[in-house]
Amino acid sequence: MTRFSLALWLFVAVVIPVLAQDAPAPKIKAVDRQKIRETKETMRKLSGELKTAKSMLQGYPETLDELIKNQLIEKLPKDGWDRDFVYARNKETGYELKCLGADGKAGGAAADADIIYTQDGQLLTLTADQAAALAAKRLEQKQLAFKVLALAEMRVVGRLAVQFRRDKSTWPEKTADFKPAGEAPEEKAVALCFDDPWGRAYGFKALPNENFAVTCLGDDGVEGGTGSSSDYVVTERDVRTIEDPERGWRGGWDRAYDWHAEDLAEGVRRFKKTNKRLPTELGELTRGAPRIRNDIPMDRFGGEYLYITLSDEEFYVIALGSDKRPGGMGDGQDVVSPTPGQVAIERRDDTEDFAPKANPEESDENKALVAVAEIQMQDLIQAANAFQKEKKAWPATLDDLKDRLPGKTVPKDPWDNVFEFEQLKDAKGEVTGVRVLCRGCDKAIGGLSAASDFSYDNSGERKVIEAAEKPAPPAPNK
Repeated sequence: MTRFSLALWLFVAVVIPVLAQDAPAPKIKAVDRQKIRETKETMRKLSGELKTAKSMLQGYPETLDELIKNQLIEKLPKDGWDRDFVYARNKETGYELKCLGADGKAGGAAADADIIYTQDGQLLTLTADQAAALAAKRLEQKQLAFKVLALAEMRVVGRLAVQFRRDKSTWPEKTADFKPAGEAPEEKAVALCFDDPWGRAYGFKALPNENFAVTCLGDDGVEGGTGSSSDYVVTERDVRTIEDPERGWRGGWDRAYDWHAEDLAEGVRRFKKTNKRLPTELGELTRGAPRIRNDIPMDRFGGEYLYITLSDEEFYVIALGSDKRPGGMGDGQDVVSPTPGQVAIERRDDTEDFAPKANPEESDENKALVAVAEIQMQDLIQAANAFQKEKKAWPATLDDLKDRLPGKTVPKDPWDNVFEFEQLKDAKGEVTGVRVLCRGCDKAIGGLSAASDFSYDNSGERKVIEAAEKPAPPAPNK
């Protein structure tokens, strides 16, 4: 199956039915919203027990009572309204686990709507209009993602063409003349860059004045066209502006960095390891058992991350940058993870359930995430200082800064914990500044290395919080 046909099949497969994000329905009372959240969490846990039962019994149990008989749970849980769940095996979805909502009756809307889980997570059937709107949106996102990926791959091809010219003192006639053919993982990763997202080889043409053009003919494979059928070109100038001679030919160009994109890509790999397939959309990382993520973040400019799959193994997570368009430099530069032409460095997990490693505070991964937390905290302090300059008063909570942050959302730290925040006061009790505090990878007070607590204040000073120090209670985030 070609890269394009598989991507199109996955796109069609995800539209109807679609797995829902955990978002409360409109016009629901607060008490029912809480019960809906509790019910979904209970159903997620039951889904995990059903998965365990399947491995023990070589199939899903006929009734939920079998979970008790096989000592997987002590008693059957109730939904948020203290009612029994409805359960039945299903040939297509493995099983159907259902809560009948606030009214206890099948069907209904808002709080009365049924909540249904299958082996793939929460299930939601869209109306025809909703499905059509989603299909149009996904198609537009796929076209944008294909162009971003094509431009990134063409830069890899252009870089290798320059290397060929240096080695051979002549330009190649076609891309096949310098496409890596070895079996090493690094060479295989680079070789993937020689075919466009629609499964055709990129073109190459030598030009006057020591220039060249790497070409892509868009989704129609014919010269000319507009939209997704438009042609793309990368020249020697495009490669030279991003070239870094010290890093060699395996993708050593400058690029924007987005830790969320890399973290989402790692989540996709973990999903693949657990489910033996790639997710059809990033939302699947928030569903099922085990759940990989609590939510899917927006990029630093408030846009959605794009996600495409080109084979059973090949996928990409993409951020479009500040201009929301393919290409660009500076803040407008696109981010693609994993980086085309490079072998993905997977975070190693020695157990199937991704249990924490021994001495996590000393792991390279957590030490790297400390730097990510520092960047986030500096952004928060910068927003707080801007708030004070405009309002002539310091913010009381991080929520006061939402409108000044990307996506109008207060970020969590890299370990999915809420940053602590407090106002600093002088001896008279007057507010003189603020600080943001992170508890490190262990999410607890105290610790060493990557588990140590540290803060940034409004002056930009980083301070390690000693275990013996008891900071003032942080202002709560509402």
